[in-house]
Amino acid sequence: MFDYINGKLIKVASDYAVVDINGVGFKIYTRTLSLAQFNKGDHVMLYTYLHVRENEISLYGFHNRQELELYERLINVSGIGPKVAINILNHTNIKDFVSAIAFEDIKALCKLPGIGKKTAQKILLELKDKLSIADMDSDFDDFDKSAGYTDETSEAVLALQTLGYDASEANKTVSKVAKENDSVEDIIKKALKELARF
Repeated sequence: MFDYINGKLIKVASDYAVVDINGVGFKIYTRTLSLAQFNKGDHVMLYTYLHVRENEISLYGFHNRQELELYERLINVSGIGPKVAINILNHTNIKDFVSAIAFEDIKALCKLPGIGKKTAQKILLELKDKLSIADMDSDFDDFDKSAGYTDETSEAVLALQTLGYDASEANKTVSKVAKENDSVEDIIKKALKELARF
């Protein structure tokens, strides 16, 4: 129904954004790390997936068609719904996830929230022929780099959340202070210093 949403960002919450289009506010669930790229008042465009159930209609948004494609492949795995899929993407670097599939790394998949051994085996069975290491080295890898997502920034955000900071606040702060070649410890120290100013 919706291919993409293009409008003004009105609100940023911990797991969703509200985008205004001609006076209508669309509530769009997205990756926590994606929200780090947003600021209230920005003009944004998100590629979307509309989930419709008997008692629920939810909209999920992604910065890139490759990320949307990965999400759609995940929800087609039996036992993985839209919320579980977005939660998986919240806790992994896309490159690492594709790598785990390519190398059939069940242990890595089991570390993700909501994924037990049986579900991990289903993911491998259903996705191993659909995701390849070539994907990781091209589209998905390029996307992670262009969006500024790295293992270090991801770990720093999760560390700040563990310390009690809101996901949106943690994302924005890390995005602001992180520099190329910073270690996780460097990013966390700078982020805590920045947060202490408020």
